[in-house]
Amino acid sequence: MPEVSVIVPTMNEEASIGTVLDEVSAALASWDVELLTGDTASRDRTNELARLKGARVLSEPRRGYGR
Repeated sequence: MPEVSVIVPTMNEEASIGTVLDEVSAALASWDVELLTGDTASRDRTNELARLKGARVLSEPRRGYGR
């Protein structure tokens, strides 16, 4: 079980999700971290890129509830 879970709300964040997840990982490098995204139907590559960075993507069909 991870020591820390970080949930990042997303919707069409292709341009920044990789950087955000890298920065979170770097800031918490001494912890066992679980990265999660709460995505509200992104239409770009947000989810693909988040998964490549090791995040688990959680789908939230209701807009505004990812946060």
